[in-house]
Amino acid sequence: MQIIIVTAPADIDAISIEIQLRNKGIDAHRIFFSELGHTQRLSFTLPKKKLSLTTAENKQIHIEPDIIWMRRPRPPNPNSNLNAQDAAAVHAENVNAAHAILQSLSKTTRFINTIPGRDQARSKTLQLEYASELNFAIPDTLVTNCKDHIINFIKRDQVPVIMKTFAPIRYYENKRVKPVYATIITEENLDEEPELLDQVSIFQKAIPKAYEIRALFLGNYSIAVKLDTQSHAMGKVDSRRAMAVENELDGQLIELPGILKNQCIQLMKKMGLVTASFDLIVTPNNEYIFLELNETGQCIFLEQYRNVPNILEAYCEFLIHQGNAFKFMPIIDPLAPTGLSLVEPARKIAKQEMENYTSRASHVNAVRL
Repeated sequence: MQIIIVTAPADIDAISIEIQLRNKGIDAHRIFFSELGHTQRLSFTLPKKKLSLTTAENKQIHIEPDIIWMRRPRPPNPNSNLNAQDAAAVHAENVNAAHAILQSLSKTTRFINTIPGRDQARSKTLQLEYASELNFAIPDTLVTNCKDHIINFIKRDQVPVIMKTFAPIRYYENKRVKPVYATIITEENLDEEPELLDQVSIFQKAIPKAYEIRALFLGNYSIAVKLDTQSHAMGKVDSRRAMAVENELDGQLIELPGILKNQCIQLMKKMGLVTASFDLIVTPNNEYIFLELNETGQCIFLEQYRNVPNILEAYCEFLIHQGNAFKFMPIIDPLAPTGLSLVEPARKIAKQEMENYTSRASHVNAVRL
């Protein structure tokens, strides 16, 4: 079996799963379309559909993949030596070429997730709309770049408002990652802003939380973790703030209620997905609120919490079975290696890739291929 992981440099989940797949005898390779115009050599011939490309290890391979796992790939960044017009043209051509080849491959190769599913999942507004249709409770939401609309939204109901981005934004400064987190926004925060803001953002009414849930679905198989975000000052608004501080966020494995699990599965089917990570709020009144889903959200980090089975192993089995139903027996031996111990080699590779791709990684880039 041959598996291509279309991803970005220094992605810990992608590196860990590539290593584990190879341990299982699978011919697995990470590739970076973000390196088109830099280190990525790419050829695709028709009608035989022969694919030749450069791997993350800088090896040229000729491959006919059985599975293509789209793991948060980034689009190409043009060479910095190009002038503005040439850079725009090169960027457009490389993005279009990558899209064209992936579309061609999708006719004969199993994608996880499918291209149409990924396209739908990128829409946070469509997620909320579909979730509401499936009787999920969702936050009251405004999407705008109009200052007066934001102020009116803040004043209405006198409930705090949270501002969030459509996709994760990370700045890279001095080889350090600085994420942009969801945050409470007030009228005072907007005093110096123009009437028409530079960017469109998501604004949602804050919902009281007892705790949050991150639930990974691999087909119908699910692993859900209760995250005690409200006991940590940094995690009250955005759990990622607390997760960034080692051992500061408590969590444990839980079983989702049957109705909620079915809603999640139905939402994935509605969006054309076979895997996704769900972010949910549980209120003090035990009401479940849908925040969003990520079609390839971070998941291996959940293994640090109590009683969580080996997610790395489960994800590999899911890929090997081409996204179909699979049997997974969680490892219960406390001395057995876990995803977090297996991830240490991946951290070393990621560090080296950050060094190798610093010039490209320095771009603020929330856009995925």
